[in-house]
Amino acid sequence: MGDSEDREYYDDEIDLGEIISALSRRKWLILGIVSVSLILAIGWSILGSRDCTEALIQLNFSGMEKHKYPDGSQFDMYDIIAPDIMVRAASSITDTEHRKVFTAKPRNFVFIDPFIPFEVREKMKAMEREHKTYIYLPNQFYLRFIQHRQGGVFSPEERKQVLLGIIDAYRDDFMDQFVNQPLLDVNFLKDFVTGHDYGDVYNAMDDCVDTYISFLDARIKKAGHYRSPTTNESFVDIRASLEALKDTDLKEVGSIITISHLTRNRENLIKQYQYRLKEIRKEKEKKEQEAGVARQLLQEVWQKSSRNMSIASGTRAGGNNISGIMLNSDILEKLSDKEDVALLLKRALDAEVKAKSLGVDEVYLEKDLAAITREKPGSKDRAIYNWVDKKLDFIQAKLQSLAKEANDLNQEYLRNKFSSVVQVLEYPRSFVTYPRNPRLVIALSFVLGLMLAIFIALFLEYLSGREKEKTQ
Repeated sequence: MGDSEDREYYDDEIDLGEIISALSRRKWLILGIVSVSLILAIGWSILGSRDCTEALIQLNFSGMEKHKYPDGSQFDMYDIIAPDIMVRAASSITDTEHRKVFTAKPRNFVFIDPFIPFEVREKMKAMEREHKTYIYLPNQFYLRFIQHRQGGVFSPEERKQVLLGIIDAYRDDFMDQFVNQPLLDVNFLKDFVTGHDYGDVYNAMDDCVDTYISFLDARIKKAGHYRSPTTNESFVDIRASLEALKDTDLKEVGSIITISHLTRNRENLIKQYQYRLKEIRKEKEKKEQEAGVARQLLQEVWQKSSRNMSIASGTRAGGNNISGIMLNSDILEKLSDKEDVALLLKRALDAEVKAKSLGVDEVYLEKDLAAITREKPGSKDRAIYNWVDKKLDFIQAKLQSLAKEANDLNQEYLRNKFSSVVQVLEYPRSFVTYPRNPRLVIALSFVLGLMLAIFIALFLEYLSGREKEKTQ
């Protein structure tokens, strides 16, 4: 009984020697299977490999921390690889056929991704674990030129030049949009002096100076007292020159034009005076009517009130003629407890003041119009006209000169400010990328191929042993 049990026990044991012997007999099979698995793994890695050229850039301009351009418009990282920029970058490819391949579908080759620092990624993961959102706006980006190794036509040098071309084209676009644009319009008054009457030219020049000063004020707020290292000039200096031009030359020539009634078209000037007189008279009549209505309403309100005081100290004797009421600030103060009365009184006072002011303007315009009408064409001293013409030409030239100086200074200031608007942190470098780590793929393929080969070898040995038992 005991011998039988011992025999069964030993029959169930695994004989390592037999296994090693079996594997030795099937060594070529095992070697073949492992070799095939390694070849397949290497082939898969090679077929999936890609040539990559990569550069790391950083954008440095005000507003980038909020992903905004200097003018407040929204920034998008795909602006860096916009179609027009890609087309210009393609000019760096000297081979015509290669250039055609790239320009046909540039987005198949060039990619952009944000660079997120390690500590930021860790913080984002920590916030995600707390079910919170962490917003990070990067200013560093990876530019990559990627092509399949199988059938790829672009050399590493071509890929590098394309990336550098993209960086240069984006920088040029930025400079054109935010640096090279003129601050002031140099040709604001081009051909205006000779084509318009003296009064219109003076008014246009006066408006031009005010416009230039307002633009310079806005720039001074941002640039402060920036001074050019080459010309030693600042925006404050140019603004002061504009104010001096307005307060001296422009005011002087304006006075001469107004006093002497200088005109290149006498009939047109007369019509302008007549039109202005007509407008003033209409406005004066309107204000007088407004004052009369306000007085009438004031009288009605006052007659209904219970106050026992006379506001008609200035009325004509024997009547309540409203046109004779003397309205002044004392009465307004006494009636201030009644809002409706005070409002009517204020309106009447304002209308009367405006009407009297228009009346004064009317008198002066009538005198000017009479003087112009009495004068005979060409009767004025020609020297005055020549002086005014030269003065206006001088002012126009000075305005253009100051505008050009402001534009040059502005561009110099912005070029210094945005000198490193696109900074290359990592110069383009080329390498090969794989879908997975090649070493890891080969190692796993070797292990799995070996396990599969051992299993198949042992299985075949088992089948071979069964066949032998059947034949016995």
